[in-house]
Amino acid sequence: MVASRPRVAFIGSKRIGLRCLTAMHATGSSDIVNIITFDDRSDSRHVFQELHCFGEQHRIPVTVTRGSADLNAAVRAAEPELAIVCGWYSMIGADTRAVARRGFIGVHNSLLPRYRGAAPLVWAMLHGEREVGLSMYTLTSGMDDGDIWAQTSTPLGPDDYIGDVLGRLEDACDQMIRDMYPRILDHNVKPMPQDAAKATYGTLRSRDHGRIQWHEPMDRIYGWIRAQSKPYPGAFTSCDVRRLTIWQAHPFASPYYGRPGEVVKGPSGEMMVICGDDRALVIDAMQLDDGEIDAGRDSLRPRTVLGGSAG
Repeated sequence: MVASRPRVAFIGSKRIGLRCLTAMHATGSSDIVNIITFDDRSDSRHVFQELHCFGEQHRIPVTVTRGSADLNAAVRAAEPELAIVCGWYSMIGADTRAVARRGFIGVHNSLLPRYRGAAPLVWAMLHGEREVGLSMYTLTSGMDDGDIWAQTSTPLGPDDYIGDVLGRLEDACDQMIRDMYPRILDHNVKPMPQDAAKATYGTLRSRDHGRIQWHEPMDRIYGWIRAQSKPYPGAFTSCDVRRLTIWQAHPFASPYYGRPGEVVKGPSGEMMVICGDDRALVIDAMQLDDGEIDAGRDSLRPRTVLGGSAG
């Protein structure tokens, strides 16, 4: 007699969630009984339509939820033994988790117990980590504090932008799921408790968290830009009363003396901004207000001092 495959619900969104779902399905280890997501089409990172297409292609129902009550109802209707969560941005209540007898396993964009909470990859890059990664862990009533099933990491280079790192983490998630998901379903691996003494946390970030402080050292500002570039809202400053987002930059090799935030031209005509340690950043891609990228480059005149109160 052939044993039936376990019933598993997928809960998630974004590209990393789609990669997780695709890898789960590719293993053939379970019956994915529902794809549960939310309408995030206002976010440039969404894969809302792709998730629906995946469900249609593989005859898996897709449920769009609007809050915890909808999520609870969707999970109860699916009656899964296990739920896999990837790309979800709110706590899942104990009453919902109790529906799946084997619990809920989530994917978090950090090497837990470090960077529990919100925006873990952004916070890791802002703090100059040399390595970032992913953790598969059991969801609990706490904040990302459940036992760890698996972890994978990638080096963080000094010139990496967050979009590049996200791409590598999506690849790593795909491989981690393909390796670990069948083992978890077959009871061939046991989770390990986290060391709470090593835990760190990050708060939610908003668009206005990205303001550049030009009096800070160049290395910190360069990291600030890289950690908040696309697909995130971007590091920004102000030019007169207009919001200026800097999407890409690179360090100027020589010292450059002047006022922090002052726009200057380099020896080859490149546009630069002086930082707080007598070094400068060459601006490679920028955007004024919500216009086209680089369309406002001529608005930056030498000796303009960036900063002020643009929102």
